[in-house]
Amino acid sequence: MSDFAASILLFAVGTAMALAMGRIARRNRDLYRDLRPFTDLPVKVTVWDGTLPGSDGVEQRIETIRIIGVGMWLFLRSGAGGKRTALKIAQYRDPQIAGRQASIPFVHYVQWAGKRLRSPEGKRAPGTVVITLI
Repeated sequence: MSDFAASILLFAVGTAMALAMGRIARRNRDLYRDLRPFTDLPVKVTVWDGTLPGSDGVEQRIETIRIIGVGMWLFLRSGAGGKRTALKIAQYRDPQIAGRQASIPFVHYVQWAGKRLRSPEGKRAPGTVVITLI
């Protein structure tokens, strides 16, 4: 391959990567903006139609939202002055926010308190995360 052809190929690959990164950055900015009203309010979080382990009957509030690349971290606080726990939502697609509910129907995996959650069938199937203001 000539130097000219290699330069053109490198330019094309770099341009494609820059466009993809720009698309991801816009999606993350829009999702952050849409989820921001959920912070500091009581929420119920469900994954695969079930509550997060250890969260039954405990009020939780989203304290912080971090979105980096294709991952999202929600830091939830349980009760007044309670423990802060990280909810990692990895490789999500098609988030939908309507009224008092945010639904993320396609997530590759979810971690709660550093442990990967499995689907009810015990598989690593893509899941759904729903955040509802209560």
